[in-house]
Amino acid sequence: SLLERALADAQEQSDQLTVAEATVYLGACLSMLGEATEGAALCAEGARLAQQSGLREAEMAAHLHLWGMALARGDADAARSCADRCQAEQQDYVVPLFRNAYQELCARHAAVGAAPEQPH
Repeated sequence: SLLERALADAQEQSDQLTVAEATVYLGACLSMLGEATEGAALCAEGARLAQQSGLREAEMAAHLHLWGMALARGDADAARSCADRCQAEQQDYVVPLFRNAYQELCARHAAVGAAPEQPH
């Protein structure tokens, strides 16, 4: 895939910023394609790499993806942990996509159990 090639190229060139971001989105894609375990592991690794590299938006995107993945696989404990982390970050969601994703995940979480408060 294009993301796999981008990741391989970035790794070859020691481009840690691109490695972090590509890892987040490759994990999200794999999860959407039914590779839930591998996708979540890659996305979590991408979040770690993004945090180390100072890529705050990629890190927050990973956290939102991980929350959605936890909800999709019915992992209540992981979903609660992800929801708490995203709730703590939501004041930093300057990108409308992140705010909308957060609200959608809150609604999905509320449908299966307690969700964090919606931003005002």
